[in-house]
Amino acid sequence: MSGARRVLLTTTAYPPSMGGVQRYVVDQRTNLSAFEADVVTLWRRHRTDWLLGSTVRLPDAGTGEVEPGVRTLGWSAATRLRMAPWVLGYYGLVPVAARRIARLMVPALDRLVGPEHVLVHNHRIGREFLARASLVVARRRGLPFVLSPHHHPRWQGPRYAGWIEVYRAADAVLALTGPEERELVRLGVPPERVHVVGGAVEPAPAADADRFRQAIGARRPIVLFLGQLYRYKGVAELRAAAEALNADGARLDLVFIGPETPYSRDFFARTGRPDWLHVLGTVDEQTKWDAIEAAAVVCLPSGQESFGRVYLEGWSKGKPVIGCRIPAVSEVVEDGETGLLVPHGSAPDLAAAIGRLLEDPALATRLGERGRREAEERHSWAAVTGRIESVYEGLLAGPGRTATAGVRPPEAPFGVPLTRTSRRRHG
Repeated sequence: MSGARRVLLTTTAYPPSMGGVQRYVVDQRTNLSAFEADVVTLWRRHRTDWLLGSTVRLPDAGTGEVEPGVRTLGWSAATRLRMAPWVLGYYGLVPVAARRIARLMVPALDRLVGPEHVLVHNHRIGREFLARASLVVARRRGLPFVLSPHHHPRWQGPRYAGWIEVYRAADAVLALTGPEERELVRLGVPPERVHVVGGAVEPAPAADADRFRQAIGARRPIVLFLGQLYRYKGVAELRAAAEALNADGARLDLVFIGPETPYSRDFFARTGRPDWLHVLGTVDEQTKWDAIEAAAVVCLPSGQESFGRVYLEGWSKGKPVIGCRIPAVSEVVEDGETGLLVPHGSAPDLAAAIGRLLEDPALATRLGERGRREAEERHSWAAVTGRIESVYEGLLAGPGRTATAGVRPPEAPFGVPLTRTSRRRHG
């Protein structure tokens, strides 16, 4: 669309870094209709050193454009040196240290905001520094600041005080579910600033189940885990459930796909890897979809989620899903209708749910097909980006906003013409 207004999306990590928020940012950017989006990110590979990796370990990336409309940030040696005392004292000084670290990030970020940008939108990943710097830059430029916190209920208390400040200061906070909205209001975000926009997934690409089964040597029904292999995701409980089922004669292959963590490497080293267990780590997108196609069950027994994109990915291939009975997931997955929900942390309940689906193919098919309809009817990107753009429009039409708010450089830092590239819209 010629002359489309441009927004700046900021986020700590962006693909090929793997994660639900990373994919959300990509899909939002792809499916916007009335706006174009540029991206500023710190990382393009998988890492988990949220404090050190976004500060003193992050070299100067030269704010290089790694693909059209996507730039990476980094800090000079002098800036990293100035960050160091605040990084070392961070956990005892939150949110003062967060403010100081963010202030040191502001100049590099500010250089990437051009006259074409009408709004700054941060997607939360990791620590709060880039979000706070994005807020400061937006305020300096007279631009609205939008935050997508992708909030987990455990993120509260003194350690997260810096984040809560950003939540409360944002002009609009975008929640994925009703439970997230209620938690944000409880944390002090004015209710009128919170907007539930939901989550979605792109239509599933063609995939080859046989190719995946042959690649891993699977001879039994596959139970598939997709996600970063953190403890809270239920890795141990799922392995214990699969071990119990195999011991009882159910016979299944358990596949873990997603970036490994120090926890998972230690866990699997201690517990061993029998022939029915396949820990594949990070894979490419085609292999992921081949795995979903091959799966009998998609299972993410996580105790902390802001939405649960994995369930939609399973549904898009007509697969039954299993999750935990936590607020956000309970809003996405309807127990007994679009999937099965179990108490978090209970390997016996998880084993019973997996066994039930493996023993009752008709139930598995019914849940998977109902989930497919749910994904198509309720979780389309056309609907989600429509809600996001409605929030953008409301902020830009607010009092005191002008077409020239925040303009300073004659040069557009991204160097991308203000013409709309080919975008796909999915209902």
